[in-house]
Amino acid sequence: MWHHSLKDWELAPLELYKFVLTESDKAVTDVLSNAEAITNRAYIILGFLVTGISVSAGYVIRMQEANSDMNFMQFCALLFLLPLFRCLVFILQIIRGRVSYRNGTEPKELMTSQYFEAANLDDEKSEKEKLLHRYVIEQNQEKITRTVSSNVKRIALFEDAVLYLLFTLLLFIACVGINAFFIS
Repeated sequence: MWHHSLKDWELAPLELYKFVLTESDKAVTDVLSNAEAITNRAYIILGFLVTGISVSAGYVIRMQEANSDMNFMQFCALLFLLPLFRCLVFILQIIRGRVSYRNGTEPKELMTSQYFEAANLDDEKSEKEKLLHRYVIEQNQEKITRTVSSNVKRIALFEDAVLYLLFTLLLFIACVGINAFFIS
């Protein structure tokens, strides 16, 4: 887990701890929201992929049943399946690769003797609050670091998936054009 490296952080006023805690909560909410958005986009593309794979496979099967000879468009439909399946792998990696955290901290993580005994009973109430705030701030930073790292990897996979979809679209346009001008 991340720990701050500031000297004399304990001497900072409680208000500064509260400010940092508030800002770290906002940052956690933001990166978790970004992770959710990436996942939602992946599910949208997954819907298109399932449709594209179904149409291509259905076309090949229907044409194969009607005619045992492989024609150019059947070959193209089979060719479409390769990048669509590769794109499907990318999308499934995005969905499965999501780091999931909840907002906030469970009481069982905060209510430990480590934090309550660290400040002597003679210390001020604010010292105990500072310790708890520091723990939550450090925990928030850990969530942010891991989620941002995961999001960067998932965005790269998403970009690869979109490139494969664009490639498939260009392949489709080329096959239709070739079929219309040269074969028909």
